[in-house]
Amino acid sequence: MNHATPNRSFYAAVAALLIACFLPSGLTNFLAGRVGELAIPLSAPLQKLSRIVRAVPDRLDPEDPELVRLRTENEQQRVRIIQLEARAAAMAEQLERLQTLKAIDPSFRFITASRVAESAVGRTDLFKVNVGSATGVPVGAYALYQGYQLVGRVSAVSPRSATITPVTSRAYGPVSALVLPADGNHAGAMPCSLDPAGDGTFAGVLGVESPVATGLRVVLRDDEWTQVQTGPLIGFIESVAPKDDAPLWNTIVVRPRFQLSDVGVVDLRIPRGGGGGN
Repeated sequence: MNHATPNRSFYAAVAALLIACFLPSGLTNFLAGRVGELAIPLSAPLQKLSRIVRAVPDRLDPEDPELVRLRTENEQQRVRIIQLEARAAAMAEQLERLQTLKAIDPSFRFITASRVAESAVGRTDLFKVNVGSATGVPVGAYALYQGYQLVGRVSAVSPRSATITPVTSRAYGPVSALVLPADGNHAGAMPCSLDPAGDGTFAGVLGVESPVATGLRVVLRDDEWTQVQTGPLIGFIESVAPKDDAPLWNTIVVRPRFQLSDVGVVDLRIPRGGGGGN
């Protein structure tokens, strides 16, 4: 099939114009009238469209109530999406942490609990979480932060809540601990007893022959942690100084890695088959 080239279309248009120049004026007026009649059905919609286009302002009024409403709804949806994304990320992190804890020590299960209130007994260093005996939480269960920092232990339970005594509270009592050497080898760990000082730290005493130094890791000494090499983290040695009344001993100060009073979420470690849970 032959298609008209641009040159052919141009020459055809020129020829049509030349022919129109020599046509009688009556005939050209007749043709113009017929073309005008064909355009009548389109004139009304085109006029209406032109009026609509002319009615659109160059810019929207920022104070227009409808625009303000739409802008507000858009901001609310944006904030809601951000909150949902943050919640999904937190839940994914929590699930990954619990799966890791289960893999490390399958003889225990872990329940994530949120801090809801201070203890009703009036001690500001005790606090409550939003799970209790109804979900299998027993008295004595350890509370951990991020799966490894020891926060405290459950000291009382109700069906819907549990009271946590922080390990830094004097009410917790002496803490049996192990000071790990710089290489982290459990075989070279040095046992000691730590006393909560009431200011978020612990004080302990070790013989001067013990190779202790600032920065060493201190963990809980507990035979229940049979599946792992060491218990959960208590903290790190912050200072080492000779004991005033006993020159053959050093006093160490241990501080947790986190400010435990600011912890809002903990993982409760519960023996499988005990405490009413599986």
